[in-house]
Amino acid sequence: MINFFCRNHGFILTKITKTLYNEVLRCIIAYFLDDDLNFN
Repeated sequence: MINFFCRNHGFILTKITKTLYNEVLRCIIAYFLDDDLNFN
């Protein structure tokens, strides 16, 4: 039971981390694209 919970918890944490990472990456890319547009 504890083993299952730990594995499930790790999976959820990984999913949250990946989602956050993707969101941050998207924000950074959008920020740089905005910068490029402002310079032009």
